Amino acid sequence: MKYISTLTVLLITSLMSFSQEKKDLDKMTKQEKEVNKLEKRISDSKAKLMVLETELSEKVTKSEMAKVEAKNASEDNAEIAKKLNDNETSKKWARKSQKAAKNAKRDAKSARIAQSDLESLRNDIESEKKKIALDEEKLARARQSVTKNEKD
Repeated sequence: MKYISTLTVLLITSLMSFSQEKKDLDKMTKQEKEVNKLEKRISDSKAKLMVLETELSEKVTKSEMAKVEAKNASEDNAEIAKKLNDNETSKKWARKSQKAAKNAKRDAKSARIAQSDLESLRNDIESEKKKIALDEEKLARARQSVTKNEKD
């Protein structure tokens, strides 16, 4: 629900800024257009960063749950394997052992995937932060050149 409301705010903000930009574009100089373009890009990047950060808590929870499930499945597998070892000729324990091994393998894979997704999301967040920082530096330089030209 939080994710949907965030996207709605992002969409409305983008539409409002786009319509305002379209009206004012004819009256702007090239440098002013560059400033507006950078401001819009920063705004979009910050909105994307906000969405990514809201996803982060979900991914962390999912990753932790997957780790717990994998650990539990592994423990179950070890327990059943021990029982099979005590009674090697039992078909019942052989089937249970095979099923427990399959479950442990599946849960371990889902834990690895969840961890990979989490790392990927953290990399995306870091990338967006770097992009915002670079764009803010460019914006500061562009604003300085606009104010210099206005003084001249």
